[in-house]
Amino acid sequence: MFAGLALFGCSIAPVVSTQEPSARYQDCERAARDYCEESVQASGSELDKCVAEARFKCVSGSSR
Repeated sequence: MFAGLALFGCSIAPVVSTQEPSARYQDCERAARDYCEESVQASGSELDKCVAEARFKCVSGSSR
């Protein structure tokens, strides 16, 4: 199969979007920041890390 893809010169490239963040993303960002500041009481670089992880879980739905 891979030989067939190589034969036709196919490649997989990431999709880049310049659109504004969705309402869901913004809601997740706000909820993640609130959670990390109030519940975890993180600050500085730990706050950034906490927000990124919580936002990812929210957007991807993996926190369910």
